[in-house]
Amino acid sequence: MGGAESLLTGLNHLDQFAWVGAFSSGGLPEQFETKFPNLDAKANQQLHLLWIACGTDDGLIKLNRQFREWLKTKPPKEEVEKYQFVPHVVEPSAGADRFTLAVLCEAYAEDEVGGEARTVMRFHPRLAPIKAAVFPLVKKDGMPEKAQALYRELKKHFKVEYDDAGAVGRRYRRQDEIGTPYCITVDFETLDDNAVTVRDRDSMTQDRVSLDRLVAHLSEQLPT
Repeated sequence: MGGAESLLTGLNHLDQFAWVGAFSSGGLPEQFETKFPNLDAKANQQLHLLWIACGTDDGLIKLNRQFREWLKTKPPKEEVEKYQFVPHVVEPSAGADRFTLAVLCEAYAEDEVGGEARTVMRFHPRLAPIKAAVFPLVKKDGMPEKAQALYRELKKHFKVEYDDAGAVGRRYRRQDEIGTPYCITVDFETLDDNAVTVRDRDSMTQDRVSLDRLVAHLSEQLPT
């Protein structure tokens, strides 16, 4: 292996990744294809979290001229023995931009809901920039006030967003597009049973959760 060849390495990260998309311009080394048989397709996406450049001994060989000049000074034998081989140089490189690109590409998904296309970012909850969104079902009958009070309370514990613009279905889609794991809707029943509807981004299931258990419920679903 020489030049600027890179290696492919496996990684399990936050239950979302089983791969690192570094790849070699010369193709995957055989030992990596054997160890990680599913990585070839991932490598073709050109997503790299960790790049290992093997510089071999090219740069150090160029210093041999200086080494030969040093030998002319007749240094002690034990000193010469220390330099009877030329080491290779390995340069690992990783960065936040590569990680961010990998997270975005891994999370991006498209599906169909009710005959309409849906774009969704399936971020792991730990990586989602917004953890939950709070909606009033309609902007009347005391729902906005109840939703705003709930938003202020949840803001003490999580990164949350308040949205009352447009139909609730459109609000769901907006939150799907930015990867918000949970949407919480204050509806007509909330005024009677003091519970809200919690909608899951990925499964789109909706559960009724009482307000006094809501913080605990979200804490169980959102890893810290």
